[in-house]
Amino acid sequence: MICVFIRSLTKGGSEKQSIMLAIALNKRYSAMLVVFHGELIDDEYLRIISDNKINLVRLKGGLLKKLSGLYGILRKNKVEIIFSYLLSDNIWGAIIGKIAGVKNIIGGIRNSVIPFWKLLVMKILHHLFQNYTIFNNKSGRDFFVNRYRFNPPKSLVFHNCFINIPPTITRNVNEFVKIFTVGRFVGFKDYDTALKSISHLKQINNSQVRFKFLVVGYGELEMHIRELVEKLNLKDIVEIIINPKEIPELFRESDIYLSTSKYEGLSNSIMEAMAYSLPVVATNVGDNYILIKDGINGFLTEKGNPGMISEKLLHLVKSNSLRIKMGTCSHERLIKDFTFDQFSANYYSLIDTLRKGA
Repeated sequence: MICVFIRSLTKGGSEKQSIMLAIALNKRYSAMLVVFHGELIDDEYLRIISDNKINLVRLKGGLLKKLSGLYGILRKNKVEIIFSYLLSDNIWGAIIGKIAGVKNIIGGIRNSVIPFWKLLVMKILHHLFQNYTIFNNKSGRDFFVNRYRFNPPKSLVFHNCFINIPPTITRNVNEFVKIFTVGRFVGFKDYDTALKSISHLKQINNSQVRFKFLVVGYGELEMHIRELVEKLNLKDIVEIIINPKEIPELFRESDIYLSTSKYEGLSNSIMEAMAYSLPVVATNVGDNYILIKDGINGFLTEKGNPGMISEKLLHLVKSNSLRIKMGTCSHERLIKDFTFDQFSANYYSLIDTLRKGA
């Protein structure tokens, strides 16, 4: 039995990828998806789990009851491999996994930058508990190996995947060019730079093309974002949409995707934009350079540079043909390098290696 262990299944990249892994493993092995906070599962994710007949285990109760439940599940099902994604998952998966006698403990790091105290915990887990640590981004793996002496053979890179990629979309010219961004309203996404870029674009846009900026998500910085929209006098072109159910429709209806993150791993939102044939303007952080080939399917910019970002956006706002060309390249790139089959093959190969070494 193989266990995929995740703290919760609220909307998020790591959460979605844990479900993708459970689906992949379920096709070839006996697998289960264990959710530490069993009460925190998004309805859409619950439907996907049900449709794919995933063995879902929801831990409930206080901390000690959940840890005891996790131990019992691992022992009862004779789990031989446990995959975890985020810090708390890595900690409890490693400790309880060791106590329960799990032979192979595989941790995960999902960003190229993490706070120093988390780094120290991850380094201890990596060296003393985990057989491997899987990074979803090459830049993060190289940084941790070179700077913090993570063990190179134990540090693997398995990029995220995108499942059910829709056909290529060729968009018509509409009244407004829609620039779109989606994510949690947290500091590292740098919505300040995004809104300042839109403000600068408004000033330098000498064409007759009208545009709007859709900001989609939820989180602690919602009021700050709304206040900045007011301060920058952007209410006429910025629409804030809180946690909508039909995000795919927003991707389909948009023309350009914008990401201004200060750091990333491998961005799920950029991959989704590519799946929906969108050109992308993004800061050159994490593995964005792997997703976006500058000048081919979008533009890479310096982080925190509204002037540079707005100039790149202007190229796309002014030219529908450029948007279509780059969007088509985005779609082709995702299909070529980030499919579910490739994602699955990476994990199948690792599992086969672990079993041969048992």
